[in-house]
Amino acid sequence: LLTRSMSEHANSLGIEDYLRRYGMLTYRFQGVSMLPLLRQGRDDVTIRLCAEADIPKLKRGDVILFKDYRGAYILHRIVHVEEHEIITRGDNCAYSDQPIQSSQVLGILTGYTHNGRERTVEDRPYRAYSRYIAMTTPVRLVYKRACIRLIELARAMQTRFNG
Repeated sequence: LLTRSMSEHANSLGIEDYLRRYGMLTYRFQGVSMLPLLRQGRDDVTIRLCAEADIPKLKRGDVILFKDYRGAYILHRIVHVEEHEIITRGDNCAYSDQPIQSSQVLGILTGYTHNGRERTVEDRPYRAYSRYIAMTTPVRLVYKRACIRLIELARAMQTRFNG
């Protein structure tokens, strides 16, 4: 999720207006959905405005900023693109997000700061990480879903035994 920890000027404009006016936005990332790539409150991300001409170029693996059906700003990786729908998932999430329309896409990740080092999506470490995420997704999803199920079972048993 995205918080408005931008400069005062960006805060007064709002995220969408700021992107439209300046074409780029850098902010401090919030949330755990993109771990281990992005850490809450420690890493900065740079987002480029996603123009209408960019929409057909979006592909699996791109990280996009979009506004979901609740009006929340989300930064997640594209896992599937169809003609009129895009499906995303956070790198640290067990389930995909609800499909979004291309009109909901606000921007595309172009760079980030991690462990104090500035990186772009063109850098070798980022490309290697993106390939790793793509290759290990099936195994990671099975593992994450099993963990979620075990936690649910443990809570149910605790409730049952504690009355």
